[in-house]
Amino acid sequence: MRLLWPAALLLLLLTPIPALRARRAAPPAVRFPDGTALAGLPRTWRSRAGFLPGALTLLALVLAAVALARPQTGLAEETGSSLGVDIVLVLDLSSSMRAEDMGSGDRLTAAREVLRDFIERRERDRLGLVAFARNAVTVTPLTLDHDILAAQLGQISIGDIPDGTAIGNAIAAAVNRLAGSEAESRVVVLLTDGISNAGEIHPLTAAGVARARGIRVYTVGAGSEAGGRIARRRPDGSLDVRQAPGIDEETLRRVAEATGGRTFRARDREGLAAVYAEIDALERTEIEAPTWTSWSDDGPRLAGWASVLLFGAVALRSTVLRSTP
Repeated sequence: MRLLWPAALLLLLLTPIPALRARRAAPPAVRFPDGTALAGLPRTWRSRAGFLPGALTLLALVLAAVALARPQTGLAEETGSSLGVDIVLVLDLSSSMRAEDMGSGDRLTAAREVLRDFIERRERDRLGLVAFARNAVTVTPLTLDHDILAAQLGQISIGDIPDGTAIGNAIAAAVNRLAGSEAESRVVVLLTDGISNAGEIHPLTAAGVARARGIRVYTVGAGSEAGGRIARRRPDGSLDVRQAPGIDEETLRRVAEATGGRTFRARDREGLAAVYAEIDALERTEIEAPTWTSWSDDGPRLAGWASVLLFGAVALRSTVLRSTP
Protein backbone atom coordinates (compact mmCIF):
# COMPACT_ATOMS: atom_id res chain seq x y z
CA MET A 1 0.00 0.00 0.00
CA ARG A 2 1.23 3.51 -0.81
CA LEU A 3 -0.08 7.05 -1.25
CA LEU A 4 0.91 8.74 -4.50
CA TRP A 5 0.03 12.26 -3.22
CA PRO A 6 0.14 12.01 0.60
CA ALA A 7 -0.02 15.82 1.00
CA ALA A 8 -3.69 15.63 0.03
CA LEU A 9 -4.41 14.13 3.47
CA LEU A 10 -3.97 17.64 4.90
CA LEU A 11 -7.46 18.30 3.57
CA LEU A 12 -8.76 16.11 6.41
CA LEU A 13 -8.10 19.03 8.72
CA LEU A 14 -10.77 21.01 6.85
CA THR A 15 -13.54 18.38 6.99
CA PRO A 16 -15.08 19.55 10.32
CA ILE A 17 -15.53 23.11 9.01
CA PRO A 18 -18.78 22.55 7.02
CA ALA A 19 -20.41 20.89 10.03
CA LEU A 20 -19.37 23.67 12.39
CA ARG A 21 -20.61 26.37 10.04
CA ALA A 22 -23.95 24.64 9.54
CA ARG A 23 -24.44 24.25 13.27
CA ARG A 24 -23.70 27.90 13.93
CA ALA A 25 -25.85 29.23 11.10
CA ALA A 26 -28.93 27.05 11.60
CA PRO A 27 -31.60 28.90 13.69
CA PRO A 28 -33.66 26.87 16.18
CA ALA A 29 -36.87 25.48 14.69
CA VAL A 30 -38.96 26.43 17.75
CA ARG A 31 -37.95 28.69 20.63
CA PHE A 32 -38.93 27.68 24.16
CA PRO A 33 -38.16 29.70 27.26
CA ASP A 34 -37.74 26.50 29.21
CA GLY A 35 -36.94 23.07 27.80
CA THR A 36 -37.80 21.03 30.89
CA ALA A 37 -41.33 20.50 29.64
CA LEU A 38 -40.03 18.72 26.55
CA ALA A 39 -37.75 16.34 28.43
CA GLY A 40 -40.38 13.64 28.76
CA LEU A 41 -41.46 13.56 25.12
CA PRO A 42 -40.72 10.20 23.40
CA ARG A 43 -38.00 10.22 20.72
CA THR A 44 -39.02 9.09 17.24
CA TRP A 45 -36.76 7.19 14.81
CA ARG A 46 -36.43 10.42 12.82
CA SER A 47 -35.05 12.24 15.81
CA ARG A 48 -32.70 9.36 16.55
CA ALA A 49 -31.48 9.27 12.94
CA GLY A 50 -31.10 13.01 12.64
CA PHE A 51 -27.31 12.75 12.85
CA LEU A 52 -27.07 10.60 9.71
CA PRO A 53 -26.93 13.32 7.00
CA GLY A 54 -24.14 15.13 8.80
CA ALA A 55 -22.24 11.92 9.51
CA LEU A 56 -22.56 10.77 5.89
CA THR A 57 -21.40 14.16 4.66
CA LEU A 58 -18.38 14.07 6.98
CA LEU A 59 -17.50 10.51 5.89
CA ALA A 60 -17.87 11.50 2.21
CA LEU A 61 -15.46 14.40 2.70
CA VAL A 62 -12.96 12.10 4.44
CA LEU A 63 -13.14 9.56 1.60
CA ALA A 64 -12.77 12.36 -0.97
CA ALA A 65 -9.60 13.61 0.76
CA VAL A 66 -8.16 10.08 0.90
CA ALA A 67 -9.09 9.54 -2.78
CA LEU A 68 -7.16 12.71 -3.72
CA ALA A 69 -4.13 11.22 -1.94
CA ARG A 70 -4.22 8.44 -4.60
CA PRO A 71 -3.94 5.30 -2.42
CA GLN A 72 -2.53 2.36 -4.35
CA THR A 73 -2.20 -1.31 -3.57
CA GLY A 74 0.36 -3.44 -5.32
CA LEU A 75 1.20 -7.05 -6.02
CA ALA A 76 4.98 -7.30 -5.70
CA GLU A 77 7.22 -10.04 -7.02
CA GLU A 78 10.07 -10.69 -4.62
CA THR A 79 13.60 -10.31 -5.87
CA GLY A 80 14.91 -13.74 -6.70
CA SER A 81 17.69 -15.31 -8.65
CA SER A 82 17.72 -17.16 -11.92
CA LEU A 83 20.19 -18.59 -14.37
CA GLY A 84 20.99 -16.62 -17.49
CA VAL A 85 23.69 -16.81 -20.16
CA ASP A 86 23.84 -15.53 -23.73
CA ILE A 87 25.10 -18.34 -25.98
CA VAL A 88 25.75 -18.47 -29.71
CA LEU A 89 25.89 -21.99 -31.13
CA VAL A 90 28.19 -22.30 -34.15
CA LEU A 91 27.67 -25.27 -36.46
CA ASP A 92 29.90 -26.52 -39.27
CA LEU A 93 28.04 -27.15 -42.56
CA SER A 94 31.03 -28.19 -44.66
CA SER A 95 30.70 -31.28 -46.83
CA SER A 96 32.72 -33.39 -44.37
CA MET A 97 29.75 -33.21 -41.97
CA ARG A 98 28.19 -35.90 -44.22
CA ALA A 99 30.63 -38.44 -42.79
CA GLU A 100 28.80 -41.37 -41.20
CA ASP A 101 30.86 -42.13 -38.11
CA MET A 102 28.72 -40.72 -35.27
CA GLY A 103 26.33 -43.61 -34.80
CA SER A 104 22.96 -43.06 -36.47
CA GLY A 105 23.15 -40.97 -39.60
CA ASP A 106 25.88 -38.50 -40.47
CA ARG A 107 27.70 -35.97 -38.30
CA LEU A 108 25.22 -33.19 -39.03
CA THR A 109 22.27 -35.36 -37.98
CA ALA A 110 23.98 -36.23 -34.69
CA ALA A 111 24.87 -32.58 -34.09
CA ARG A 112 21.26 -31.48 -34.69
CA GLU A 113 19.92 -34.02 -32.19
CA VAL A 114 22.40 -33.03 -29.49
CA LEU A 115 21.90 -29.31 -30.07
CA ARG A 116 18.12 -29.67 -29.76
CA ASP A 117 18.57 -31.30 -26.35
CA PHE A 118 20.96 -28.54 -25.35
CA ILE A 119 18.50 -25.85 -26.45
CA GLU A 120 15.68 -27.44 -24.41
CA ARG A 121 17.82 -27.40 -21.25
CA ARG A 122 18.65 -23.68 -21.58
CA GLU A 123 15.10 -22.39 -21.22
CA ARG A 124 16.10 -19.16 -19.41
CA ASP A 125 18.95 -18.22 -21.74
CA ARG A 126 19.09 -16.26 -24.97
CA LEU A 127 20.50 -18.47 -27.69
CA GLY A 128 21.60 -17.78 -31.24
CA LEU A 129 22.80 -19.89 -34.15
CA VAL A 130 25.60 -19.28 -36.67
CA ALA A 131 26.28 -21.73 -39.50
CA PHE A 132 29.48 -21.76 -41.51
CA ALA A 133 31.35 -23.43 -44.32
CA ARG A 134 33.40 -21.20 -46.69
CA ASN A 135 31.83 -18.21 -44.94
CA ALA A 136 29.67 -17.68 -41.86
CA VAL A 137 25.96 -16.85 -41.77
CA THR A 138 23.78 -15.85 -38.81
CA VAL A 139 20.81 -18.22 -38.90
CA THR A 140 19.15 -17.03 -35.69
CA PRO A 141 20.08 -13.91 -33.66
CA LEU A 142 20.00 -14.15 -29.87
CA THR A 143 16.47 -15.02 -28.83
CA LEU A 144 14.39 -16.51 -26.03
CA ASP A 145 12.09 -18.11 -28.61
CA HIS A 146 13.74 -21.51 -28.60
CA ASP A 147 11.01 -23.04 -30.76
CA ILE A 148 12.04 -20.81 -33.66
CA LEU A 149 15.70 -21.60 -33.01
CA ALA A 150 15.05 -25.35 -33.05
CA ALA A 151 12.98 -25.03 -36.24
CA GLN A 152 15.72 -23.10 -38.03
CA LEU A 153 18.31 -25.59 -36.82
CA GLY A 154 16.30 -28.31 -38.56
CA GLN A 155 16.06 -26.35 -41.80
CA ILE A 156 19.74 -25.67 -42.47
CA SER A 157 21.64 -28.28 -44.45
CA ILE A 158 24.96 -28.98 -46.11
CA GLY A 159 25.18 -27.08 -49.38
CA ASP A 160 23.38 -23.97 -48.15
CA ILE A 161 26.79 -22.29 -47.93
CA PRO A 162 29.67 -22.82 -50.41
CA ASP A 163 31.98 -25.59 -49.23
CA GLY A 164 34.98 -24.88 -47.04
CA THR A 165 35.82 -24.48 -43.35
CA ALA A 166 36.18 -20.85 -42.23
CA ILE A 167 36.53 -21.30 -38.47
CA GLY A 168 37.90 -17.78 -37.91
CA ASN A 169 34.99 -16.15 -39.75
CA ALA A 170 32.55 -18.29 -37.78
CA ILE A 171 33.98 -17.21 -34.43
CA ALA A 172 34.02 -13.56 -35.52
CA ALA A 173 30.36 -13.73 -36.61
CA ALA A 174 29.37 -15.23 -33.26
CA VAL A 175 31.37 -12.61 -31.34
CA ASN A 176 29.61 -9.85 -33.28
CA ARG A 177 26.25 -11.32 -32.25
CA LEU A 178 27.31 -11.13 -28.59
CA ALA A 179 28.94 -7.69 -28.81
CA GLY A 180 25.83 -5.81 -27.68
CA SER A 181 24.88 -8.29 -24.97
CA GLU A 182 24.78 -7.12 -21.35
CA ALA A 183 24.59 -10.66 -19.93
CA GLU A 184 26.94 -11.61 -17.10
CA SER A 185 28.20 -14.54 -19.16
CA ARG A 186 28.64 -14.59 -22.97
CA VAL A 187 29.64 -17.80 -24.66
CA VAL A 188 30.36 -19.23 -28.10
CA VAL A 189 30.09 -23.00 -28.58
CA LEU A 190 31.69 -24.00 -31.89
CA LEU A 191 31.34 -27.46 -33.41
CA THR A 192 33.51 -28.43 -36.35
CA ASP A 193 34.94 -31.58 -37.90
CA GLY A 194 37.71 -30.15 -40.04
CA ILE A 195 40.66 -27.87 -40.52
CA SER A 196 40.29 -24.14 -41.15
CA ASN A 197 40.97 -23.69 -44.86
CA ALA A 198 38.89 -20.66 -45.85
CA GLY A 199 37.88 -17.19 -44.71
CA GLU A 200 39.69 -13.91 -44.23
CA ILE A 201 40.11 -14.20 -40.44
CA HIS A 202 42.49 -16.61 -38.75
CA PRO A 203 40.92 -18.57 -35.86
CA LEU A 204 43.44 -17.24 -33.34
CA THR A 205 42.82 -13.66 -34.48
CA ALA A 206 39.10 -14.15 -33.92
CA ALA A 207 39.88 -15.71 -30.54
CA GLY A 208 41.81 -12.56 -29.59
CA VAL A 209 38.79 -10.41 -30.39
CA ALA A 210 36.59 -12.70 -28.29
CA ARG A 211 39.02 -12.49 -25.36
CA ALA A 212 39.12 -8.68 -25.59
CA ARG A 213 35.33 -8.58 -25.33
CA GLY A 214 35.15 -11.03 -22.44
CA ILE A 215 33.57 -13.83 -24.48
CA ARG A 216 34.49 -17.46 -23.83
CA VAL A 217 34.75 -19.89 -26.72
CA TYR A 218 34.19 -23.62 -26.26
CA THR A 219 35.38 -25.70 -29.20
CA VAL A 220 34.07 -29.17 -30.03
CA GLY A 221 35.81 -31.46 -32.51
CA ALA A 222 33.34 -34.01 -33.91
CA GLY A 223 34.30 -37.25 -35.66
CA SER A 224 36.10 -40.52 -35.15
CA GLU A 225 39.88 -40.86 -35.07
CA ALA A 226 39.97 -42.68 -38.39
CA GLY A 227 37.61 -40.23 -40.08
CA GLY A 228 34.24 -41.09 -41.49
CA ARG A 229 33.19 -42.26 -44.89
CA ILE A 230 31.54 -39.69 -47.15
CA ALA A 231 29.39 -41.14 -49.91
CA ARG A 232 27.71 -39.08 -52.63
CA ARG A 233 25.92 -39.92 -55.85
CA ARG A 234 27.48 -38.50 -59.01
CA PRO A 235 25.20 -37.09 -61.75
CA ASP A 236 25.76 -40.32 -63.74
CA GLY A 237 24.44 -42.40 -60.81
CA SER A 238 27.79 -43.80 -59.66
CA LEU A 239 28.82 -43.58 -56.00
CA ASP A 240 31.61 -41.23 -54.93
CA VAL A 241 33.17 -42.43 -51.68
CA ARG A 242 35.92 -40.58 -49.89
CA GLN A 243 37.35 -40.25 -46.42
CA ALA A 244 36.64 -37.18 -44.27
CA PRO A 245 39.68 -35.08 -43.37
CA GLY A 246 41.04 -34.94 -39.84
CA ILE A 247 40.49 -32.28 -37.19
CA ASP A 248 42.94 -29.53 -36.27
CA GLU A 249 42.70 -30.20 -32.54
CA GLU A 250 45.71 -28.00 -31.77
CA THR A 251 44.08 -24.87 -33.21
CA LEU A 252 40.78 -25.62 -31.46
CA ARG A 253 42.65 -26.04 -28.17
CA ARG A 254 44.52 -22.74 -28.59
CA VAL A 255 41.30 -20.88 -29.46
CA ALA A 256 39.56 -22.19 -26.35
CA GLU A 257 42.50 -21.51 -24.03
CA ALA A 258 42.94 -17.98 -25.38
CA THR A 259 39.39 -17.08 -24.38
CA GLY A 260 39.15 -18.92 -21.06
CA GLY A 261 37.02 -21.68 -22.55
CA ARG A 262 37.67 -25.38 -23.01
CA THR A 263 38.08 -27.75 -25.92
CA PHE A 264 36.35 -31.11 -26.28
CA ARG A 265 36.57 -34.11 -28.56
CA ALA A 266 33.47 -36.14 -29.47
CA ARG A 267 34.04 -39.36 -31.40
CA ASP A 268 30.44 -40.57 -31.52
CA ARG A 269 26.91 -39.39 -30.84
CA GLU A 270 27.06 -40.35 -27.15
CA GLY A 271 30.34 -38.53 -26.73
CA LEU A 272 28.90 -35.46 -28.40
CA ALA A 273 25.90 -35.52 -26.05
CA ALA A 274 28.24 -35.82 -23.06
CA VAL A 275 30.26 -32.82 -24.29
CA TYR A 276 27.23 -30.54 -24.53
CA ALA A 277 25.94 -31.79 -21.18
CA GLU A 278 29.27 -30.78 -19.64
CA ILE A 279 29.16 -27.36 -21.29
CA ASP A 280 25.59 -26.99 -20.04
CA ALA A 281 26.79 -27.67 -16.48
CA LEU A 282 29.78 -25.32 -16.81
CA GLU A 283 27.81 -22.32 -18.07
CA ARG A 284 25.41 -21.63 -15.22
CA THR A 285 25.55 -18.06 -13.94
CA GLU A 286 23.56 -16.76 -11.00
CA ILE A 287 21.93 -13.42 -11.82
CA GLU A 288 19.56 -11.33 -9.77
CA ALA A 289 16.10 -10.97 -11.20
CA PRO A 290 14.66 -7.46 -10.76
CA THR A 291 11.81 -6.77 -8.36
CA TRP A 292 8.71 -5.37 -10.01
CA THR A 293 5.42 -4.15 -8.60
CA SER A 294 2.08 -3.80 -10.36
CA TRP A 295 0.06 -1.04 -8.67
CA SER A 296 -3.72 -0.74 -8.59
CA ASP A 297 -5.13 2.78 -8.06
CA ASP A 298 -7.85 2.78 -5.37
CA GLY A 299 -8.55 6.53 -5.64
CA PRO A 300 -11.38 6.31 -8.22
CA ARG A 301 -13.18 3.67 -6.18
CA LEU A 302 -13.00 5.78 -2.99
CA ALA A 303 -14.15 8.85 -4.89
CA GLY A 304 -17.13 6.84 -6.12
CA TRP A 305 -18.08 5.84 -2.59
CA ALA A 306 -17.69 9.46 -1.46
CA SER A 307 -20.16 10.52 -4.14
CA VAL A 308 -22.63 7.81 -3.05
CA LEU A 309 -22.41 8.90 0.59
CA LEU A 310 -22.80 12.58 -0.27
CA PHE A 311 -25.81 11.81 -2.46
CA GLY A 312 -27.29 9.75 0.39
CA ALA A 313 -26.81 12.60 2.85
CA VAL A 314 -28.53 15.09 0.53
CA ALA A 315 -31.35 12.63 -0.17
CA LEU A 316 -31.98 11.99 3.54
CA ARG A 317 -31.83 15.66 4.41
CA SER A 318 -34.33 16.45 1.64
CA THR A 319 -36.83 13.66 2.40
CA VAL A 320 -37.39 11.53 5.50
CA LEU A 321 -34.93 13.45 7.70
CA ARG A 322 -35.90 16.88 6.49
CA SER A 323 -35.83 19.39 9.36
CA THR A 324 -38.22 22.26 9.85
CA PRO A 325 -36.43 25.62 9.79
